[in-house]
Amino acid sequence: MKQITIIGLTLILLSSCNLQTNDNLNSIEIITNDQGEVDDIRIHRSKTDSNYIQLTFYPDGEIKMLREFKNGEENGKSLGWNRKGNLGIEGYKINGEYDRVTREVYVDGRTAFEGKRIESEFEGINNIFYKSGAIERRWNRVKSKDFGRSIYYHENGLIKEIGDFTDTGYVLVGKWDENGEKIE
Repeated sequence: MKQITIIGLTLILLSSCNLQTNDNLNSIEIITNDQGEVDDIRIHRSKTDSNYIQLTFYPDGEIKMLREFKNGEENGKSLGWNRKGNLGIEGYKINGEYDRVTREVYVDGRTAFEGKRIESEFEGINNIFYKSGAIERRWNRVKSKDFGRSIYYHENGLIKEIGDFTDTGYVLVGKWDENGEKIE
């Protein structure tokens, strides 16, 4: 039954990724573990093509990841699902490294985190969100290291704390309560 579910899911994902549009789909490679269970499925446009979509599965047959490969290296969409079957991370890779905006999500699909990566290093503005969708924290990173202004928010949208990351550590600028009153 797992095998049928996995193959059916593969075909649904193929149609959503537009891989089999007008091209001739010539190769589906199924990779199994020592117990004969499906670990990965690779979908090629042709038998000699090194460009493919790879689906990776948990031991129970649920989908774990969908990744695009070009010339045998991760290039393109990279999606990961949690054990409950919900999307957990959404990113884009170039030459095997995360690039562009990476997004992590809560179980209900709302964004939990988003930040830009360049060659797998976080660069620029990063955001963390409350489950309600309100922003919880916004800060800057340089080569995945916190640097510069960091602003924390109360769930009602008012500023909770402002600080600066410097070469010597975190310097608190100020704190406010949920009503916007400064805390001394």
